[in-house]
Amino acid sequence: MFIILEGNIFRLVEEDRLQQSQQEDDDFQRQLSSILSRVDISKNRASVYDMISNMEVPKVPEANGH
Repeated sequence: MFIILEGNIFRLVEEDRLQQSQQEDDDFQRQLSSILSRVDISKNRASVYDMISNMEVPKVPEANGH
């Protein structure tokens, strides 16, 4: 690690660091959004399954004893 003392170069290094941090933040946000979306899909699937499993299936009368 080193420190650049000249003002203009320091600003360039700082801006580059800020851009890199912003890119990392953006990447993290995309990954988190993707994970949360999958969690929501999974929860919805479980909710639908719970609804269906608790439903009563109507019995169809057998025709002609079959």
